[in-house]
Amino acid sequence: MTPPFTQRAGGRDWQGGLLLGRRPPDSHGAFGYGRAERTPEMAGSLITYGGKAPLLTIAPTDAGKTSGPVVSNARTYPGPLICLDVKGEVYRLSADHRRRMGQKVEVLDLRDGKPSGSLNPLDMAQLLGNDRCVISRSLAAEIVARPGHAARDFFWIDWSETMLTAGISWLLHHQEDDARLSKLFDLYMSSDSTYNIAVLLDTVRPMNRASQANWSAYLALSDRETRPSVLGSVNAYLRLFESELIRRLTDTTSVDLEAILTGEPVSLYIIVPPYRIGGFAPILRLWLTGLMNLLTMRETVPEWPTLMMVDEAAQLGRVDSFVTASTLMRGYGLKLWTFWQSASQLEIYGSDGRTLIDNAGVVQVFGVRNYRAAAEAAALLGGLSAEQILAMGREEQLLMIEGGAPQRCRQIRYYSDELLVGRNPPRPA
Repeated sequence: MTPPFTQRAGGRDWQGGLLLGRRPPDSHGAFGYGRAERTPEMAGSLITYGGKAPLLTIAPTDAGKTSGPVVSNARTYPGPLICLDVKGEVYRLSADHRRRMGQKVEVLDLRDGKPSGSLNPLDMAQLLGNDRCVISRSLAAEIVARPGHAARDFFWIDWSETMLTAGISWLLHHQEDDARLSKLFDLYMSSDSTYNIAVLLDTVRPMNRASQANWSAYLALSDRETRPSVLGSVNAYLRLFESELIRRLTDTTSVDLEAILTGEPVSLYIIVPPYRIGGFAPILRLWLTGLMNLLTMRETVPEWPTLMMVDEAAQLGRVDSFVTASTLMRGYGLKLWTFWQSASQLEIYGSDGRTLIDNAGVVQVFGVRNYRAAAEAAALLGGLSAEQILAMGREEQLLMIEGGAPQRCRQIRYYSDELLVGRNPPRPA
């Protein structure tokens, strides 16, 4: 394994850490680093990260996140990979490289007409232990994704979570051989949904406690106003299961969950077009959370951690598992790398947004284009001004590694860096 932070001349001795950047040719490229003495061969040296902590990148659209850290590491990281790939560009530019590395490549593709595997979130849930009522509540929370700030409609959010918990618990306890969320959509969207719920309570004996308690509470509501409104609220979260595409990708599981659990060389790409990421956010949250939870079931930690790269993390809404991963999951062999367009996007996590920053082993910032964004980044990193950030060149970036002072260095591009260009096909036009 690589040490947490390395600076290597050239790149010939690179041994598999995550690629972050290169030292600038001058000897004073760091804000707050002073003018430490460096040998001539350190100029342009490779900066990598082999620590266990999560990584967090802040860069706006078209600043080069894909051609820089994402594809560069997708092409070279030796361990298992899970990548949320907006547009499918990462898959196009790195999947063949990973196959040549001996990795089994799997794809969940949310684009129309594309070949795709499938992953049923409830298949992952059934691997997480025996307390299925608790698991059901956790899945319901990921579907709803409560805002990190106070909201006026918490009554309806609470009831949506309650109804989802009841339905998922019913599926996990009593429909094990055909547990799928589309079945819950069919139940709640039927014209006789309330009657059908009552029939289940009367005929399924013994009904599990979560379904019994929560559905009974629902049936006790006023049938003229409150009950229909509750049903409408929960159905708003399930409507994506009216899509044949979503049903095809979530009713069954073709992804090798055992291989992911044990840390075998598997690369899983989750491809979503930009215009669908908001609408499909609930299923993306369920997939990512389910995969992260699955890794907590590891009995032994594999040699190489599973690298999970999540582009456009803010578009998913709040994902509580990201907070958990930043604080508690280093010992399970998960290395989470999230990508954000601006520091302000972390506000959806409320006070937990600071937790994501404070627990990151690497914070990477580049492509800042205006004073407001620069001021946000300066406040985030500390030790430098907005003016210094705005003065950076297009190919420069700021790195804060393991709590050290922010340092300015060059970015890495998959099509031009000396470490990568020799093993790459020509840059696409």
